[in-house]
Amino acid sequence: MMMKYHFNGSGPNWGVYGVQVLKLNEEIQITLSDLPENLGTPLRQCIEQVATGVVQILMSLDHVDNPTAVHWIAHYAPHVGAPPNTWANETLLWHINAYVRATGP
Repeated sequence: MMMKYHFNGSGPNWGVYGVQVLKLNEEIQITLSDLPENLGTPLRQCIEQVATGVVQILMSLDHVDNPTAVHWIAHYAPHVGAPPNTWANETLLWHINAYVRATGP
C-alpha cells in the first residue's frame, strides 16, 4: 500500500511523496517516490528530511525499532533538466535523530 507524506521544503508549495514500507525479516525496506502531483521540492533535494520524517512517524507507531536497519530505495520522477524515471538504492546514515547522506566510497 502506498501512503503519502507531505513536506514543506524550500518552495512555496508542499511536496507530496509516496511511501511504501515492506518488512523483510529484521530489515525494513522503505521506498520513497516523487509523485506526479508533487509541486514542491523534488525528492532528490530533500530525501534526508523526508526519510527522517517518515521514520520518526513509523517509530512513534512502533513499526520501526531500529532506524539503522532501514534500507532506502528512491524513485525519482523526471523533472525539467533531470534524467527520466530512475530508481536508486540510497545510503542514508542515521545520526543522532536524523538521516544524512553517506559520502565517499
